[in-house]
Parts: sequence; structure tokens; C-alpha cells
Amino acid sequence: MTRHEQYLETLKTDFTPITRVDFLYPDGTVAYRIDGDVLQSGSSLNVAQQVVGSRRTGTLVLDNWSNIYNLHPDKIWFGQQIKVSRGLYLPDGSEYLLPQGVFYISNPQSAFAPSDRTNTISLIDKWAYLDGTLFGNVPGTYILSVGDNLFTAAKGILTTDRGNGTEIDTTPPIFSSEYIGLQYAVDSINYNYLDCPYTAKKKGSYADVMSEIATMLVGSIWYDASGRLRITRLNSIEDTLKPLLWNFDADDFDRELVRVNIVQHPEKVYNHVVVSGGVLNGRVAKGEAHIEDPRSALSVSRIGRKTAPLDEQSKYFADAVCQERAAYLLQQYSRMAEEATIECSQMFHLQEDCLVNVVRKDLDDIRMPYLINGWSLPLTNTGTMTINAVKLAAQTTA
Repeated sequence: MTRHEQYLETLKTDFTPITRVDFLYPDGTVAYRIDGDVLQSGSSLNVAQQVVGSRRTGTLVLDNWSNIYNLHPDKIWFGQQIKVSRGLYLPDGSEYLLPQGVFYISNPQSAFAPSDRTNTISLIDKWAYLDGTLFGNVPGTYILSVGDNLFTAAKGILTTDRGNGTEIDTTPPIFSSEYIGLQYAVDSINYNYLDCPYTAKKKGSYADVMSEIATMLVGSIWYDASGRLRITRLNSIEDTLKPLLWNFDADDFDRELVRVNIVQHPEKVYNHVVVSGGVLNGRVAKGEAHIEDPRSALSVSRIGRKTAPLDEQSKYFADAVCQERAAYLLQQYSRMAEEATIECSQMFHLQEDCLVNVVRKDLDDIRMPYLINGWSLPLTNTGTMTINAVKLAAQTTA
């Protein structure tokens, strides 16, 4: 049995959680470390999936009777990164820790009272050094030229000097290999996805440039739990093939599973999407997707055609690119048919856009698969967590 398999089995027992908080130097090495016993009630992490931008936030409430966690340039200061890890002790007594995010300090607060002396630190996603919150405003105009390699452009932004000899991000990014060699056709001419298709001039922040890159790639750009910037395709994996991270069984009420709330949203559902692109040589690029599979509860044959508001992408000149976006939007709209809020015991291996099953013992053991949209996790050893998830997308037809 691997260590991860041991971890999964230990989650089903009365395990002892571990919280580790590392304060980092600019190069990513550990300046000093605190353990979970310093953390007070109210310490938590929150994850909310975004296609582009910040996904992770958190709060550290530190016991500060010793005054060692006061804001100070040599201890806790603006621009300092904080890495949070969580895990548990395996049966052999060894620690098993999983990364939960790398953050920057924001809005530190101090509280003084006869029975209370705490410092509270808001944690914000590393994206804050791209969107202008803590850094990232472009000094002038950033230009992406036709033919520029988009991965190279993204790496160039990360290695931008902040003015003190330190790069925006020294951690190597992870870019999806699916884009290598991927092409689309316009008027029988093939173009590489990784080649900038038009000149883009951006004023504002480096996050605005990253967003433009995501638009060109029909992709997603964000920071993962280990603090690495990722670029991935939006429609690269069918929902049913995504990793299954946990089975919640109604027999486990009061153990892993505490409560499930399910809300259905017929008003948010669309089963027909049209994407209108730009005009090239007198022709408008177009993409369309709809649900016709009669097995789907959202098929046109069952509920009629519900067309989403027209999605206009004036910079998409290829039908294939418009089609890819239409398929993605249809997937998102169909997922909104049903949302689940799952209250459960703490677990530390969750990932956005992965699956969990809820097994309904009261409905003949029906397995109800949901995609994780986010979660809220306490950093203290007690208390439950909450997972936000959506129903799997229905079958789609172009």
C-alpha cells in the first residue's frame, strides 16, 4: 500500500490532523515555520474555482501573547509568501502532508484585550502579484504581437523584475503539453494555438495580459495548491474521466459525511449555445453546441431548446475555436442544473474540477457524481469542512 493509500484509509479513522505554515524567503526557501498549535479558531482556507485568476484565500489567527508574530520587516512583512500544508499522522507515526496553497500577506490585524492577544493575517492568492493588488500594474502598454509564442510571453511576465532584483515569481510554471502542435484552420490555412493570432495592446495589469492569453488559448490560467502557475485547456478531459477523489456513503453519516444539501436551478440551465466570432474575408466565424442525447434530462427533446445569450468573441476568426468555446460554455450551463453542498470531516487531498460520489442508500444505492467547485477548510484540528460541487455535465452534441 502506498503512502497516499494509507492516508486515504486513515481519513476513515479518528486521525490526528497536522497543520504546517511556512513563512518563505523570496526564493521560496523556508524562513521559519509554525505548527497548528499556534493557530486559533477562525483560521481557515477557502478555494473557489476560477477559469482565470485567484482561487485560494485564507485566514491565519495567531496566538500572539509572546509578541513574536507582530508585523515587522524582519519577521512578518508585506510581500512575504506563506505556504500552508495539511495532513495527518499515518499508522506508522510518520507525517503525511499535502500542499494547500502559497499565499501573500494582506490586511494584518492585531487584537489586544485582557483575555485575548492575537494577530490575524489575511492570505491572498499569488495572483495578487499579477493583478495589481500587491504588484503587477503594467508601466505603460504591454504588446502581444502576431506570432508571439504565448507560453514564452507568460513566462516572460513571471520573470519580470519587481524593481528590487526579485522576479514576480521564481517558481517554474506548468503549461499543458496538449497545446504543443495543436492547430486550428482558417480558410484552409493551419495556425498553431501557441502563436498569438492578433496584436493585443493591454494597459492595466499583467493579469489582464494573462487573461488575454487565456482567451486566445480557450484555456485556464491560475495558481495551484503548490503555488505554481498553470495553463490548461478548458475542454481537455471528459467529466466522467476526471479523477474520483472520494465516495461519500450514507452509511458513513457522523464519520466522513455529516450533511448534504442539494439545490436545483432550472432557471440557470441552457441546452443550446451559440458563439459568434470575428469577421475575416467577409465571413463570420461561428460555433454552436446543444444537448440532444435523449438520455439527458436536459435534452432538447425533453425541455425544449433553451438558448443561452449570444456569446460574442470578436477576436475568434476560426470556427474551430468558436466551437471549442461553445462546447465549454454548454458544459458549464448544464452543470448548473444542480448544486450540492457537502459537509464532511476534514480531508486534505481535494482538487478543483475532480469528482466525488454521494452514494444514496435511501435511493437504492444510486451513485451521484459531482464535480468539485471549491471548499472551505478549517486549519484547526476540530470542525468540519464544506465542499461545493455541481452535477456532472450532460452529453453534448455539436
